[in-house]
Amino acid sequence: MQVKPNVVIAKDPDQLAEKAFELTFKSHSEIIEKQGHFRVALSGGQTPENFYQLLAQGQGETWKNVHLFWVDERCVLPDDQDSNYLLAKKTFLEKVPIPKQNIHRVKTEMDTPAQAALDYEKDIVTEFSLTENQLPVFDFMILGLGNDGHIGSLFPGTFASFETEKIVDVVYVMDQKHNRITMTYPVMQAAKEIIFLISGQGKADIVKAIFEETPDEVKFPVHSLWPSLDKITWIVDRPAASKLNTETVNIISS
Repeated sequence: MQVKPNVVIAKDPDQLAEKAFELTFKSHSEIIEKQGHFRVALSGGQTPENFYQLLAQGQGETWKNVHLFWVDERCVLPDDQDSNYLLAKKTFLEKVPIPKQNIHRVKTEMDTPAQAALDYEKDIVTEFSLTENQLPVFDFMILGLGNDGHIGSLFPGTFASFETEKIVDVVYVMDQKHNRITMTYPVMQAAKEIIFLISGQGKADIVKAIFEETPDEVKFPVHSLWPSLDKITWIVDRPAASKLNTETVNIISS
């Protein structure tokens, strides 16, 4: 039996953030109680901003057990306005008692993107105590969806979209403002739980397309996660879901 995507429809960006926070808090509490730590990979873009602001309200001892990573990052300095790390820093990292050593950012200030990617992969390997050919298994991963179906910085037509041996790869993009560093799709597939945050009328066409068209990882890199559909919750606000055929998905809340 084919698994249908599990979709939560939020009325607006604020409710989208609230539903994401509820899912994160539930997983965070259960996992810390079970294993003593919570490793999460955050998404880039502007959609998570309201969600990050809710995270800023989370005080208490549990932050010492949270380790934060980034699914992808632009090759800019960490204080650049285009930095995914900077958005998280301004919205919640400066406001919560998380130990600095638990913040695993991509060191984009290194001389080359390749050096930064290698350093980031080594950091992940160390934190997860990985042996050769092992993948990190994140407790929670938050992703966005690009208008072209990209996830992280796995854009259609890039070599990184097909990388299966590396944990982290460099994405050299000709038609974008910045080169990128991204986790590869096997790492995304391996996460225990994934949520997508998708907001705005501008995402309506791609939301319709990825759920209605035959999976095609070349055309839509997001389809590389179709083997993991049972672990994914799609939180989509009403404008983004306005063209969605609800018969193609499993609506779990609206």
